[in-house]
Amino acid sequence: RKSGEIVALIKPQFEAGRREVARGKGVVRDPEIHRRVLLDVLTFAAVEGFQIRGLIRSPLLGPKGNTEFLAWLVWPARDADYVALEMLLRAVQL
Repeated sequence: RKSGEIVALIKPQFEAGRREVARGKGVVRDPEIHRRVLLDVLTFAAVEGFQIRGLIRSPLLGPKGNTEFLAWLVWPARDADYVALEMLLRAVQL
C-alpha cells in the first residue's frame, strides 16, 4: 500500500472569489475570507482521503503582502489521527 506526505502552500488570493480580492491589487486582507478558503481547501483534501496533520501561517508573506498558509497532509488518512479543522483554524488565529 502506498502512502505519502505533502506540505501544501495555500494561497487564498487564488482560491477566493474575484470580488473577495482587493480590486486591482490581488490581496486578501479579510480573515473571514482566509478562514473560508482554508475550510474549503482542507475539507476537499479530507474528502479526497488526506489527513490534515498541521496548518501554519507561512512565515513569509507573498510578493504583494498576502498572508499564505502551509498545510501538512498525509495520505491515506487514519481515523485514529484525526485533527479537527476548527482546532487548526484557531491555531492560525482565524
